[in-house]
Amino acid sequence: MKDGVNSGVSRLEGTGVYIQPYIQAFNYNIHHAKVKLDKYVALQIKGVEETGARGWVAWNPNGDYSSVFSAINIINTEMAAKTE
Repeated sequence: MKDGVNSGVSRLEGTGVYIQPYIQAFNYNIHHAKVKLDKYVALQIKGVEETGARGWVAWNPNGDYSSVFSAINIINTEMAAKTE
């Protein structure tokens, strides 16, 4: 995800066009990542936020965004632990 977004951002630099990637917030074909869905979503969010992308949009075909909220909690917990 991160490499692809960085590649797109660099190709569009100076054009006034922005990239706002979609985050996959469902279980399809994530077994290779060897993490649960909420952690998978958190890793995607962190990866995108380390790029020059405009932001991100999460997508779940069933409209179930509980994994996104859980991922945000994971990220916030990790950030809080670093500041302690």
